[in-house]
Amino acid sequence: MSTDIRMEPTALSIGSAIFEKLPNVTGDFIKSFLVSMLTCMHFYRNNTKTAVIPVQITKSVFSCLANIMIYHGTETLVNAFNTIQKDVFFMILKSEGEKIRHITSPPRDRKYAILAYSRFIVETINVIPNDVLTNLLRALIDC
Repeated sequence: MSTDIRMEPTALSIGSAIFEKLPNVTGDFIKSFLVSMLTCMHFYRNNTKTAVIPVQITKSVFSCLANIMIYHGTETLVNAFNTIQKDVFFMILKSEGEKIRHITSPPRDRKYAILAYSRFIVETINVIPNDVLTNLLRALIDC
């Protein structure tokens, strides 16, 4: 299926707008949103011939997560992921994190991604695994 037909990027853009415009979203809402997002990623990883999550979807995922970190804080996002499964965000960054470099347009999303993931590194430097840190730094340098 062509990436312009897929609706996941549109859904993630709507989710991004919700997290940006509504300051009082609950942890349960964030968790249910993340579960839906992870389910989508899991589908592409495990139920397609290529077993690859399309770049357009991964780009939208990381852009949306950057918005959550900007507007609600890194700790809020990491804690929401940890209620689903401990360190699952680190696992995602390890396997898909290099695709952060594809967030190039619009320019605002690029700036948010650089800021959010840089701040993520600073705030989690004591617990972030080295391979995740390396992936993330490479993606940010290429961004």
